[in-house]
Amino acid sequence: MSTLRHDDPHSLRHFAISQSAPGHWLPWGRFPDAVRTGWHQVTAAHGEENIFDYFSTHLDEASSFTESMGNLSRASALDIAAVLDTKGVTLALDIGGAGGDVILAMMKANPELDGGVFDLPHIVPVAAEAAKAKGLEGRFTTVGGDFFDSVPAADLYILKYILHDWDDASCVRILRNCRASLANGGRIAVVDHLVGEVGEPGLAPLMDMNMLGMTGGRERQITEFDFLFTAAGLRRVKVSTAGAFAVIEAEHTTLTSSIQL
Repeated sequence: MSTLRHDDPHSLRHFAISQSAPGHWLPWGRFPDAVRTGWHQVTAAHGEENIFDYFSTHLDEASSFTESMGNLSRASALDIAAVLDTKGVTLALDIGGAGGDVILAMMKANPELDGGVFDLPHIVPVAAEAAKAKGLEGRFTTVGGDFFDSVPAADLYILKYILHDWDDASCVRILRNCRASLANGGRIAVVDHLVGEVGEPGLAPLMDMNMLGMTGGRERQITEFDFLFTAAGLRRVKVSTAGAFAVIEAEHTTLTSSIQL
C-alpha cells in the first residue's frame, strides 16, 4: 500500500487516481466498441474529439494525469538518461514532457546540458515547479504550445509516450515538425514500448489495448517506427533499452520521402 502514498519514491498514487477517474474508466467501459470499430471511445463517452481536449476542460483530472505520467517516468528516467548521449548537446527539449522527469534526470546527469519541456500551456507550470524544486531552474525552460503546429528549435528532442497516442498520419506530422526545427546534426529520441510477436506477454500489449480504447493510437514494432521516420524525412540510427522502454534515435536524412499520409 506504500505505493499509494505521496511520499513514497516509487509512488503510483496519481496513476491509480487518473486511471480510475471518469476520463479513463468511461471510455474503457466501451472497450468492446473500440475493438469492433478500431477507434477510441472518448468521443462516445465524453463528446470530445480526444482525451486531451477532455483534459483541457477538466483540469483536476488533467493534473492527476500529468502527475501519473510522472509516476511512470520517474522509475525509468535514470535509465533513459543513462542511454541517451548528451555530450555536445546545447539544448534538449522534452516534447509533451509533462512534469519533466526525464529531461530533469538528463540535466542532472550532464551538468552542462540545458533542458526544457514543451507542452500544452496549462501543463508547463508543473514542469517549471519541478525544475525549481531540484535547483535546476537556471538551466531549464518551458514553452507552451501545440506540437501539431510547430516545436521550438533544439539539438535533441525526447518524445516519451507521445507517438503511441496517435495514428500514423498524426505521428508523421509531429515528427516532421520536429525535423523542421531540429538543429544540424541533431537527433530525435522516441521512447515507447516495442510490440513483440502476437501472444508475447508484457506491458506493451496492455498499453496497446489502452491506446485503442483511449486515444486511437497504438504501440508499434520497430519496422512501424521506421515507416514513420521515413515518411517524416528521418532515419533510425540507434535503438537502446531503458527498463521497459525502447529508446529509438533518429536523425535527418538527405532523402525526400514520397510517402504521403
